[in-house]
Amino acid sequence: MIFMATEISTMDDLQAIQGDLSGDYVLTDDLDALDYDWTPIGDQFEGPFTGTFDGNGHTIDGLSLDNGTDGPAALFGLAYGCTIKNVRLHNVWFQGAYAAGLIATGQPDLVGNIEVTGRIEGEYGAGGIIARVEEPSGGGEA
Repeated sequence: MIFMATEISTMDDLQAIQGDLSGDYVLTDDLDALDYDWTPIGDQFEGPFTGTFDGNGHTIDGLSLDNGTDGPAALFGLAYGCTIKNVRLHNVWFQGAYAAGLIATGQPDLVGNIEVTGRIEGEYGAGGIIARVEEPSGGGEA
């Protein structure tokens, strides 16, 4: 069996993961996120990210989001039972209720080979990789 993942080569491709939260994805290029209007992947309304994301050793540079104290701020807002690996997040700036470089809230199956640099501010929780680890509740809500 051959594993086929959707290739991500632009910021728009990355944001489009929101349309299939259980898919398998691989980053094929470094991405410049400076000035990109980012929305975290996975949330309490659309559901958590449950797929696979392989950064393939690439860097996402300059990703930022200011959600004040109201919402999650991270690459992934809500993520459960997923695999996220091999990605570098450089020069991030996240501010939110729960803020992290990689996952604001969730409980992934596997997170590995992750590098995060930048500024992260959380009203209720903050972390370089994950701000809040918790079990999923009914319907995937946090």
